[in-house]
Amino acid sequence: MMLHVRSTFPDPVKYDLQLMYPHAPDGATSHTSTCPVIAGTTNAETWPDPIFQLVATNFRVVQASSPDDGCE
Repeated sequence: MMLHVRSTFPDPVKYDLQLMYPHAPDGATSHTSTCPVIAGTTNAETWPDPIFQLVATNFRVVQASSPDDGCE
C-alpha cells in the first residue's frame, strides 16, 4: 500500500497517521511513522500489507531545521 501526500505550503508540513489493517480486532488502529512533506513536494509512505483505513490528523506547518522537522 502507498500513500502520496502533496504540499503547496511554503514550509514543511507534518501530520500524524493512524492505520487500521483489515484483520484488526474491534477496529483497533496503530500509529505509524511519518516524515515531513517538504515545501512544494510530494511525500510517499509505504506499507507491505493491505490497509483498510488511514486516519491523518494534526496537520501542522514546521520550520525547516527545527527540532520538530524530522521523521517520527
